[in-house]
Amino acid sequence: MKKLFVCLLAAVSGANCAHAAAFPGPDAFGYTGGGVAYNFRDISATGTSVLPLDDDNATGDVVALGFDFSFYGSSFATTNIATNGFLSFGNSYGMCCDGVPLGVGTGVPNQIAVFHMDWMTVQPGAAIYYQTVGVAGSRQFIVQWNRVNEFANDNRATFEVILHEGSNAIELQYLDARSYDHAVTVGIQNANADVGLGYVEAARGVAIANSGLCISTGAGCPGGTVPEPASMGLLGLGFAGLGVSRRLNRA
Repeated sequence: MKKLFVCLLAAVSGANCAHAAAFPGPDAFGYTGGGVAYNFRDISATGTSVLPLDDDNATGDVVALGFDFSFYGSSFATTNIATNGFLSFGNSYGMCCDGVPLGVGTGVPNQIAVFHMDWMTVQPGAAIYYQTVGVAGSRQFIVQWNRVNEFANDNRATFEVILHEGSNAIELQYLDARSYDHAVTVGIQNANADVGLGYVEAARGVAIANSGLCISTGAGCPGGTVPEPASMGLLGLGFAGLGVSRRLNRA
């Protein structure tokens, strides 16, 4: 129902609706998604900082996960972290600037869009951290976007992704993430960008706070209902803007 609602609003703004499967799925590979208990792991005091004082389309160096992680049938031991709120495997896409539809053959290959939109780390306190925790067999790789700032306004957000060893589950935790001026995508897509699972795709006015999501191909995620992003009930924040994003003029 949520995907139909987003598609209708996208049509109003003249955008095409994405072809990725909507939560809870499954997508064509078998990924499903759902809500999980809110359990934010703050690693701002213990994690390694990457991408300090960077613009919105930067990616970090190749970062080791500390274990092998299976994503759309391929195994990865490293990932790339982007300022714009996503991870990618086997590439170093920065993807300027807003979130885009998933599963339509465009965008970032092998992407986990945690809260993909136009973020920067140039304001005081804005940073991105990563850390691997736990014991062999059940380790977790965590990336935390900490008080990152939205381009062209004072909006701040803190959110994270946790990759689980063994189950290969993808956990998304949101302390407080919202968009004012830019389009947001939350979800995943494969190496060809033609299969994906979308929670929110290229939508404006999105707000997710004190909430958790999980994506998995099996029993890696505990059961739960799929929460609605706050924007679906706050049309005043972005009714006309839902759909494919348009880049702000930075000239």
